[in-house]
Amino acid sequence: MEEGFDYTIIARAHDSYNSGNGEAYSVDVDWRYWSNDDWSDVYDDEMLGDINIINGGLLGFEITSYFGSATGTYLFEIEISRTPNISVSESNIQETISVFPNPSSDYLNVIYNGSDVITHVSIVDINGKVIRDLDGFANQNNTIVSIKNLSKGVYFLTFFSDKEIWKKEFIKTE
Repeated sequence: MEEGFDYTIIARAHDSYNSGNGEAYSVDVDWRYWSNDDWSDVYDDEMLGDINIINGGLLGFEITSYFGSATGTYLFEIEISRTPNISVSESNIQETISVFPNPSSDYLNVIYNGSDVITHVSIVDINGKVIRDLDGFANQNNTIVSIKNLSKGVYFLTFFSDKEIWKKEFIKTE
């Protein structure tokens, strides 16, 4: 798995004992995984939780028949999610991003003085739900963001670059 990315893997065996997908299989299997020089516990069908690989690395699976030399059919399902391995920075945010007026009822003026290229901006509510993705930030130092349609409350402007994520809190008034 590529360095510079974090991976979340969900793995599951569908077999004769527990298919989980409604299909019929003819052999019962056990499985385990190998990551960064360590073997996991052995799993019969599903594992509780996910496999997390931080900043890339190696991952392998071993699947064996529960009854030794039995042969037959089974399905091993793997779901992989990949996200950039970047840090969330608030240390230099005061010098990099200005948001005003704050609080505001209608709009925010956003000034960005950083050297990184902003790749994506979102408005996120206090519970972490993305309310809206914003366009128009690429290669601009000054942008006006309308917040007229937001409900009264506390929100975050979340700025993404190839290297970092910055969060800037703002308050929407009536």
